[in-house]
Amino acid sequence: MGEEEKSAISVQKKQVFEIIPEVELIDVCSIGTGLMTLSDNQKHEAILAFKEIDEVISYFIPASGSGSRMFNSLHQFIETKEQNPESARFFKELKNLALYQKLPQTTREKLEKIDLVSLAHYFLHAEGLNLSETPKGLIAFHQVGNSVLNPFQNHSLQAAKLFPDGVKMHFTVDAKSEADILFSISGVLGGQLNKLNLSFSVQDPETHAYCFDDNQELIIVDDQPLRRPAGHGALLKNLNEIEADIVLIKNIDNIQHPSRTEVSNDVSRYLIGTLKVFQNELRKLNEDFSLLELRNLNNKYQWLSSEVVEDLTASQFIELVSRPIRVCGMVKNEGEPGGGPFWVKDDLGATKQIVEKVQIASDDSQQEIMSESSHFNPVLIALAKSDLDGNPLNLEKYSNQDKYLNVKKTYKGKSIYFRELPGLWNGGMYHWNTLYIEVPPEVFSPVKSVLDLLNPLHNEA
Repeated sequence: MGEEEKSAISVQKKQVFEIIPEVELIDVCSIGTGLMTLSDNQKHEAILAFKEIDEVISYFIPASGSGSRMFNSLHQFIETKEQNPESARFFKELKNLALYQKLPQTTREKLEKIDLVSLAHYFLHAEGLNLSETPKGLIAFHQVGNSVLNPFQNHSLQAAKLFPDGVKMHFTVDAKSEADILFSISGVLGGQLNKLNLSFSVQDPETHAYCFDDNQELIIVDDQPLRRPAGHGALLKNLNEIEADIVLIKNIDNIQHPSRTEVSNDVSRYLIGTLKVFQNELRKLNEDFSLLELRNLNNKYQWLSSEVVEDLTASQFIELVSRPIRVCGMVKNEGEPGGGPFWVKDDLGATKQIVEKVQIASDDSQQEIMSESSHFNPVLIALAKSDLDGNPLNLEKYSNQDKYLNVKKTYKGKSIYFRELPGLWNGGMYHWNTLYIEVPPEVFSPVKSVLDLLNPLHNEA
């Protein structure tokens, strides 16, 4: 083990066991105080700006995870041989799931007579559909007639509809699945495949975290330190390497039935369009700076705290507008999981951040602010990777490495501890110019459990 690796292990051990990387909340971002609702006129202006874009646009969709956790209830059923509420509902509703179409016809014909434990084995393990080891993006989500679509296919169809003249599309994947993913997408796009400039990348293993045990000792497996992927924040490097001026970030499992995708595409239009309008207004102010115009612009977009605005000089404004920009859709919080939009204490005053619950201190004042949050992040983000002059930016320069996340997981029945890198849209985008825009709930249909596929947004309208 070299000195550089020893140093990295020492730093990560301190991060995991000695330093609590909490943020300090000042207030929630709510409508009128950091969170915008677009008027019909603003949406119209944004969509016109979207139609006039001539820069390179790319999707960026993290998609390397497996679907194993979707089927936790089936794993439990196999282990205990006893039905739990979720597994019972799975078998009751099986014919209403796209996965039903993946069963052989002979199996479907005698479904009522098949031992359910054996059927669960067939779904999850290698002798059958092997869904425990299948990337989530390759699992059948939606039924269209007698055909089924997986998320890779559906995202691609949705992108082709939004950008009929073509667009870049980038997925971060498990390398061994790349050929299957490409084959899957080409199967539904046919002649349209050449309109999607598809590309793939993998999470750099050099970013993987070192793992420690209950005694704060480094875990060694086969004479090597045990390492685990360090969260989606490790994908900042992949995002940085995308050659595009504008990027639209979505999660692989947040996709709707093809008959219900127009709302999502419409929101994508006005998020990207708002990004362009905001850039244009920043460009004008940059050319002729005045504090009065900055106040007016901030009243409209609410991206800075009033204290920062009043103290900002023309030279500081030039530095500020040279940063990357992100326009984040925010959905009303109705009990769904996800980070929320907050004002956070910063060296310069207050800054807008997407904060996860695990980042928030347990004291009453911080928990009270968290409880007042009205919206959460569905991960629908339009961002500018270039400055106002079109020069590409190094995104890693604008992250905050102190906002990492500590996690506890299980490995071979024992607890392991490691630190994840600052989340891609959390600390990874800490020093960005940030707009939050309220978007309708129809854009949010994640699949954490297979039973989520029974929700209306995953079935034909």
